[in-house]
Amino acid sequence: MNTEVLGSEIDKKDWRSAYKSLRFFSRRAILFFSIFCTPVWGAVLFSDNLLRTGRRIEGFKVVSYAVIYTASIYLPFRLLIPPLHPAIYVGIALGASTLGASVLTTYFWKKYIGEDTVYTPKPLTGPFIVIILMLIASSFVVLIIMSSHLVTEVPK
Repeated sequence: MNTEVLGSEIDKKDWRSAYKSLRFFSRRAILFFSIFCTPVWGAVLFSDNLLRTGRRIEGFKVVSYAVIYTASIYLPFRLLIPPLHPAIYVGIALGASTLGASVLTTYFWKKYIGEDTVYTPKPLTGPFIVIILMLIASSFVVLIIMSSHLVTEVPK
């Protein structure tokens, strides 16, 4: 019996079991957060996946792409284009977010993680809790700003 061949087969099995134990945010989760929040949210989830594999620089590249993409899409619409109906803004935002999400979940996923990577999907409770807390906090900020504009002088 050749021990070198047996040893390499055991190493392959250990490598596969270690690879299966990876816990990643799934492509669908990244797609969902990228479309309905912004591509930056999806990139943060994706970079968490990359950090778990020790690819810190690649995670930085993905987040940088998402920030630059989001700024280059949303800033011109907010600064250069005259005010439009809110439904048009929503349509543009969803379309742009879908394009950014597809780049994250196709190009970057294939390049940095690979199509055939086996992983265990991470639960999304943490990201959902963060989003809910941010919505609550932003609602309070908006209410405080609006209430400060509503203060008028008391009649004599």
